[in-house]
Amino acid sequence: VGVDGNRVHSIQGDGEQPELSPLRAVNHAQERSTRSMAQHEGGGRMLRGHMSLQMMLGILEAPPRETKRPKHTAKERDGTSGRSKEIVTRVVGRKWHAAIRVEAGDEIRVERENDNQMDENAIRVVQEDSHALIGYLPARTAAVLSPLMDEGVLKLQAMALEVGDPKEVGRPLPIKLNLEFVGRNWRIEEMEGLMLKVQKNEREYPLPGQSKVSIQKTCQVFRMLLNSIDTNDLLLLDEQETALYRSLGELPEAAMAFFARLLTRKGPWFRLDKLTYMDEELTRWSVSVLCSKSLIEEATGQEEQQLRDMLCTLTVQELKSLLLGLRLATTKELSKTTKNELLDISCRQNAAIQYFTSDALSPTQRLIVHLKEHWGPWIRISDVASTLIRRMQFFLFLEYNSDFSKYVLADMGVLQYPKYNVNKGPALFQSREEMLEYEEIVFHARKIEALLSAGNIDGALEEMKPSLEKLESGAVRKCAPMQESEGGPPFYLARFSASWVHAAIGNIAVSIFESRKQYVQANDVLHQLLGTRCLVGKRGSWWQRLCINLEHQKKHVESLEMAEAALADEHVKCGDRIAIQKRVLRLGKPPRRWKRPAWAHSLPDDPNQVRIMQEPVKRKVGFKNVFCGLDGKPCSVESLALQWYGCSKNGCWRGVHDEGGSVRAIFTLLFWDVIFDSKVQGVFRSKFQSMPLDWNSDAFCISRQESIENMVSSIRESSVEDLLSKMATCWEVNYGAYCRGINWDSADLGQLQTIASCLSPHGIAGICRCLAEDHAGWSGGMPDLILWKPEQEAAKLVEVKGPRDRLSEQQRAWIAFLTSQGIEVEVFKVSE
Repeated sequence: VGVDGNRVHSIQGDGEQPELSPLRAVNHAQERSTRSMAQHEGGGRMLRGHMSLQMMLGILEAPPRETKRPKHTAKERDGTSGRSKEIVTRVVGRKWHAAIRVEAGDEIRVERENDNQMDENAIRVVQEDSHALIGYLPARTAAVLSPLMDEGVLKLQAMALEVGDPKEVGRPLPIKLNLEFVGRNWRIEEMEGLMLKVQKNEREYPLPGQSKVSIQKTCQVFRMLLNSIDTNDLLLLDEQETALYRSLGELPEAAMAFFARLLTRKGPWFRLDKLTYMDEELTRWSVSVLCSKSLIEEATGQEEQQLRDMLCTLTVQELKSLLLGLRLATTKELSKTTKNELLDISCRQNAAIQYFTSDALSPTQRLIVHLKEHWGPWIRISDVASTLIRRMQFFLFLEYNSDFSKYVLADMGVLQYPKYNVNKGPALFQSREEMLEYEEIVFHARKIEALLSAGNIDGALEEMKPSLEKLESGAVRKCAPMQESEGGPPFYLARFSASWVHAAIGNIAVSIFESRKQYVQANDVLHQLLGTRCLVGKRGSWWQRLCINLEHQKKHVESLEMAEAALADEHVKCGDRIAIQKRVLRLGKPPRRWKRPAWAHSLPDDPNQVRIMQEPVKRKVGFKNVFCGLDGKPCSVESLALQWYGCSKNGCWRGVHDEGGSVRAIFTLLFWDVIFDSKVQGVFRSKFQSMPLDWNSDAFCISRQESIENMVSSIRESSVEDLLSKMATCWEVNYGAYCRGINWDSADLGQLQTIASCLSPHGIAGICRCLAEDHAGWSGGMPDLILWKPEQEAAKLVEVKGPRDRLSEQQRAWIAFLTSQGIEVEVFKVSE
């Protein structure tokens, strides 16, 4: 659970991984028990950077988007037509190299740069004749295309769409990229899948001749956004914010369009000469109107941070010109200097400026005056407007990390959400004071994250003291939302309370105390956390950590008593319960306990195990082992297992390493209507949700008990053909909708249907019941590999372990459950 109250998942396994925040990283290293749904299910992923921000607000016409997969002829499926595709992308990194002029329409060469030390996937763009380096394709695009170029099945050609002016090297150069599919019989689905991946990683630039949409269109989109805010949410604003909100809707159209476009740009400071939305006269008039309404403000030069933020808007060449003009550095000193180094020099040396004669200005103010004289005014959105915008974003998206581009993308149909009816239900905050308290602690938690990211553990612990004091005083327990049966709001809304964030901070503090072997302090905080109603999914982990810490203190009897108390906690489930039960059996031997517990015989047995001997190719502390595969090439332990099972002597199994991603995708497709049932009140408060608010809580099952039972019975009684038909129908209707349960980019309907047919309706029904009744408890620990034999309609799940790995109790719980459903499961162990 993140400090902002939203559920997050730790990341393990191969593949692209989103960056973990420092607060979550501490827990990740401590527990390492939860597998990531985000990695394999991603739900379509947010399309940040999918198209230019101007296009998001309707400034440029967006190309039509087909959200469903088109049907193809047999000839197209065989790959006998459509051997090339075109896409508009951009050349980046121009400012780090010698400025090269490129004319619109110039043919340019695109080639791999295998010796690039910064990016092994680098694809460079050079002039056709001189081979002079222009720049590079964006890193994400290069990561998709470079393996195919290395394989020799993809060739790239490009043409410049605009003039590449050496004076504007900070601006990406739009190009038209031609992808020629060669070397093998490409299927049309493969080509379209590749194009989709590239498009979702790109800002799309308009081709020459595309017209700009009028200011009226931009204002229309912005007014729709303003009207999307619920009137009950507006009651949480104070008088100044309410007046400012009303003034937004009353702005002249040019000023409204200008402000709307500022919201989509990365700030905080903007150079007015770079804001080319409209002509210069209209731009300055819009700025004056917005300043009079206190929506934006000009730079004053009162803060050191303001100076650095303004300098960040300059290009490398402009920074060098500034330093040379003020004689703060020599040409030799600046010959091989990065932008960050230039910023440090500018801020460090500004006190030595002798360029001005006025003694009334501070060195920082002098430098800012110099900047404004040479590059014009700087503006930013005012603090009061930023606060209002931040709260409007929260009302729309239920989180502070989203921006209005999500709204615009959804309005344009580029980003799709599941179809459901919005029903607000009870208010998130009972008063403005509650909202302000929640905001304050969320942004305080971000400060703690920054300190942890910088490695300042002592500073972070100092900032945690207010939360620890609240835990100690019992204030968190008192102000936590009550259970629905007790007359308060639904418990799944508790994560939008300050108490929830205080508890999350306390959870991190425990990890820090334990890493320093300060077990007394850690146990005190654990007792306080167990006395709250927050983070109920963590209770099993808290009980375990309390027992382990007591054993570190040689307090075995007390540890046994805590373990027995944990088994009486209804929120201790799945692998946590098994781990605590084993601890009770180990510590509860005579003479401490003479009677064996009644549940002792129900503990899962050790699973079947396959063991092979293989020497690692290279071993590095903190990284996964790399082994020599059966084909002689280095590979991960999971790839080695797939090769081993794929051999004829071991059964010729087909398989994939997805840590349960395929199984969860099948569950999502079959339970789509249950998950997004609009009849359940209060769980869909915004049209920008990828899951209902009660997802991963006990309330999900309670409010849908009858629907879950009916669906499980329907799956169990269905024939394989009916089951596959249900999956295909859901896929066709909802393809592309942003849902955390399935990643449309990586999922393949045919493969999912094959896996489902091999698992059988009975096995799928059991898995679906498990995930529907307690998704939070069962979301992690699913076996690494899923194998299948379509000709025999057989399936097998395999948990892979390296030389020093062992099964977690959560993994044992999954193995025991799957075995009880008649699904074959085994452990693949690699020994040195």
